[in-house]
Amino acid sequence: MRILAFEFACGGMGGEEIDFPNSVLVEGFSMLKLIVDNLKNSGHEVITTLDSRVRVKPKINADSVIEIEPAAGDILLEKLAMIVDSGRIDYVFPIAPDPELVEIVKFFRLRGVDVIASDSGALETAADKWKTHNCLKGKVKMPKTELLGKGNFEFPVILKPKDGVACEGLFKIDDYDAFPNLKNNEDYLIQEFIDGIHASVIVCSNGENAISLSLNKQNIEFGGESHYRGGIVPFEHPLKENAFEAYHHLYDRFAYCIRV
Repeated sequence: MRILAFEFACGGMGGEEIDFPNSVLVEGFSMLKLIVDNLKNSGHEVITTLDSRVRVKPKINADSVIEIEPAAGDILLEKLAMIVDSGRIDYVFPIAPDPELVEIVKFFRLRGVDVIASDSGALETAADKWKTHNCLKGKVKMPKTELLGKGNFEFPVILKPKDGVACEGLFKIDDYDAFPNLKNNEDYLIQEFIDGIHASVIVCSNGENAISLSLNKQNIEFGGESHYRGGIVPFEHPLKENAFEAYHHLYDRFAYCIRV
């Protein structure tokens, strides 16, 4: 199979006005490299894209690397469509933030292109933290979470918008005086703070079986407004296999909620 795999930050997406920090570019490339390596090891032919502004060209095991000028919106989608049409692509494997991922998946599926991703409804649910919370409530152990202004919490707490990625709009609050002035309280969640290592698992599934590809660490700098400082992909830890096993134990509950 010929597969077009691309990552939003390092793949020339987001437009000229967005200058991604190095930490985001490095992590984006790490995820892309991981996916490309796994696809190649499975015997597929892989095509990918890189932002033409990247001066140091990282080594990647793709069969073809296409440099593209940064673009966003409809212009970006048309550029990707040209690559698919001219390259006789069988599948598209996008790696992108939630809102952009929804649009990319919808665009290609409307054109009859197979996309390696959950259905659009599942992606829209996953893009909204409150919808995701309600979907998984009672099925998966989660931190105590409410809409801002509801529920009783002990400090410290986390404030986060219902949408957004990479710690965008996230605050760690230690007392009442530290609460920020927010424009739309109804768009925020309040959540108990759980100390520990911030980690995630990359998983591929066909709706029946799941394969864990890697454990990843997120470096988060807590403060007034917190910041995401990139991560480690893959992240080696003594409890990695436990994390994989825990996810597989809960997989059917996730699959039911997000309709993978």
